[in-house]
Amino acid sequence: MKFNIDITHSGDRGSEHYSDDQYDYSWWEDHNYSYNGARISKGDKYGDVALFPGDAEVEPGDEIYVVHVSYDSGDSFGRSSNNRMHLWAFSDKARADQLCHTIEADATASPDYDFDNKPLTFDDVPISCNDWKGYFETYRGATVETLVIRKK
Repeated sequence: MKFNIDITHSGDRGSEHYSDDQYDYSWWEDHNYSYNGARISKGDKYGDVALFPGDAEVEPGDEIYVVHVSYDSGDSFGRSSNNRMHLWAFSDKARADQLCHTIEADATASPDYDFDNKPLTFDDVPISCNDWKGYFETYRGATVETLVIRKK
């Protein structure tokens, strides 16, 4: 089961050049998010996030608990703050909280991307992304958003 998240994403972006040299500049982005619910994505349609394997199916009016990771990224010239990666939706908040704790422990123990180790897993399901790990990335935290499933 997949969901489309009703989310408002806004932010600020800018850059500044210090001289005529193409590399004398800096840039920045700040992201803000507001969650307004979710809808079930029918059939093979795109979904922003999927229900964690084995979790109970939900219906309109039910709550889902979406786990996302916030992180900063960038390069030698600038930073992008408060980026978000939505990982899984859960029908049980306690399990969503457990995933947040698992990610937090992993991010603290191993903050950099490690090509030699297998991916982080939760209940034997691999977490197939880790955009918050890397040379320029800074992990900010894993959070649970409670969203009500809306009718179309």
